[in-house]
Amino acid sequence: MGDFHKGNISFERTYALLHSLYEYGVRHVVISPGSRSAPLTLAAAYHQGLKKHVIIDERSAAFFALGMGKSTGVPAVLICTSGTAVANYFPAVIEAAKSSTPLIVLTADRPPRDRMSGAPQTINQIKIFGDYPLFFQDAPEPFPTPENRAIFAHIAEKLWHISSTGAGPVHLNLPFDKPLEPENDFIEPVIHSMEFNPVKSDIMGENSIETVAQPASSESGIPAGTENHNTRNDGIRSPLAVIRESKRPLLILGPSNRDHESLGEAIHNFAKAGFPVLRCAGAPAILHGIAGYDAFLRQIHNIPGLKPDLIIRTGLHPASKGLEVFFEACSDTEHLHFSGTDDFNDALRTVSRKVPVEQLAVISRQVGNIDPEWLKFWMHQQNSFLDRRTSLLSNTGVLTDGHVFNSLTGLIPDNWLTILSNSFPVRDYDLFRSTASMNKTITNRGASGIDGVISTASGACLAAGHDGVLFIGDIAALHDSNALVLSNQLKEQTLIVVIINNGGGNIFRMLPINGHKQIYEHYFETPQNVKFQSLADAYGIKYTKVTSADDLLNAWSELTSIPGLHIMECVTNADESMRIRRELWDF
Repeated sequence: MGDFHKGNISFERTYALLHSLYEYGVRHVVISPGSRSAPLTLAAAYHQGLKKHVIIDERSAAFFALGMGKSTGVPAVLICTSGTAVANYFPAVIEAAKSSTPLIVLTADRPPRDRMSGAPQTINQIKIFGDYPLFFQDAPEPFPTPENRAIFAHIAEKLWHISSTGAGPVHLNLPFDKPLEPENDFIEPVIHSMEFNPVKSDIMGENSIETVAQPASSESGIPAGTENHNTRNDGIRSPLAVIRESKRPLLILGPSNRDHESLGEAIHNFAKAGFPVLRCAGAPAILHGIAGYDAFLRQIHNIPGLKPDLIIRTGLHPASKGLEVFFEACSDTEHLHFSGTDDFNDALRTVSRKVPVEQLAVISRQVGNIDPEWLKFWMHQQNSFLDRRTSLLSNTGVLTDGHVFNSLTGLIPDNWLTILSNSFPVRDYDLFRSTASMNKTITNRGASGIDGVISTASGACLAAGHDGVLFIGDIAALHDSNALVLSNQLKEQTLIVVIINNGGGNIFRMLPINGHKQIYEHYFETPQNVKFQSLADAYGIKYTKVTSADDLLNAWSELTSIPGLHIMECVTNADESMRIRRELWDF
């Protein structure tokens, strides 16, 4: 066994790295096959605790790992070879950064001497993802040193803590030189020694990552900055004082991955106190949210009676056009954004102050006396909307997008995940969902792309150990159709992919470009003539087709009892779907 065998050194370092990540809490590793990444793949393959998922397409693999982070809050590890394989991770890395989703990216690379030399499968991978990762490091080349394990244990410590506490992607680039594989008799001793002698990073001494400090609190337990007084030293009223004085407050829950755990108590307290609560797709599930707000807030004439004296908002910027109109109409209203990240989610520039979300639970215990009529105004508007929606859906003879959401969201078990594609599905969920819907919803609202959604849903369900349903349009489904191969990953969970086939990108029908009829369909709506049943057959996936509202219940019942990934194609009438939307938007 050679002391200077590069394959041995690479294996020892990568096993120390992955074993340390496992000790911190990582459980899932998503691997795309490649030669240069052999040391990473071997280390993962030989680790008995890690759950490995082999996905041939790096783009799909990255969104799969992203979904794992979204559903569990724990980063998954991505492994790929060098070259353009790395570039395929970029869309998911962007979404992870913009939605505060933990993700650990490990990319193999050629030795530095090969860079800019014309060597095959070699590109510049240094900070290839720009500033989107919270942390980047180019690992040193393999070299013989007794500190190899400790060095890579420390790197693992940084990757884990920065990704999990900062909630975002981190990237470690690892150059490997040949031979890439260790000697056979070297593997078992390395594994045995680390299992019985946990790797420590004490070599780095005072540079070792420490527990992240929590917000300072006063003796009363109220976080600093929210103490029981009306003004701070700078003369600005504290968030606590603002909330105590409010008579007509409104709570808006935006899409969020990071804030969920912090919000449970606050949502309960605010709802109990009489706050109207508006829940956007991707926000925590609540029992008593106001339905239909995206419709009736679009109309300025509805706003005066619903105008609050305080807006409390959490999460990312909402997808709702109604809320955008509402925010602009309430630009003179105090607007507090409670956030778990350093990013600013204030596209309309109506936020008065940004406050750490950790303060919200304590503040929610200090609510003042709310106008007893305030919630009734919102409930009256909601009930009028629901009557109108029921009438519209009942008096059409064709299957519409609204029927799909209204019927199926009332059937989804509470412990299932609901994953929503961007474009119309995320908006139609807010507009048409059943008031009985209580599921955790997952969206890719960080960058709001339509790519990788089936992959995201698959990873989310597998890592969380929950069944799920994905609502996705036909164009987005085709965009990620190669992810249907992931059906072989879902052995125990059920994932129903509800494809709303309305003949193309109907989202453009709500935009002025729809008026350019001579070019609109070919360049924007782009209807496709693809047989989803043929795709399902190719991947061995169970398929059912729905063409009427009466068929929805039977189709749902047929698919929910069988583990695996299934397709329910709902062929809807695009014109009638759009007519009903416009009727509700004009309500």
